[in-house]
Amino acid sequence: MAGSVDPEAYARMRKVAEELWPVAEQLQGAWAVEIGANGVIVMMSPVKRHEEIATRIVRQLNAQLPLTHPDLDVVAQSGAEVEHATEVECDGARRPV
Repeated sequence: MAGSVDPEAYARMRKVAEELWPVAEQLQGAWAVEIGANGVIVMMSPVKRHEEIATRIVRQLNAQLPLTHPDLDVVAQSGAEVEHATEVECDGARRPV
């Protein structure tokens, strides 16, 4: 069920997620903390590996862009997430950090 989250409830979940990140970072494997419709979730995730690959690709593209598109002022980026507590939809999970 999709719907906006109460900003106070989201702020509480965000705080819990921020407290769990240091714990998740110490676990063996690639763990992630997400905020979902039912609360905060800690789960095994391939995200770190994917982010590393995306970062490598972005670096390669940014090195090539001035040569291939000298007339454009563009940069490659790997999809930064933007969040605003009053606009958050919790029909899926998201990584807050």
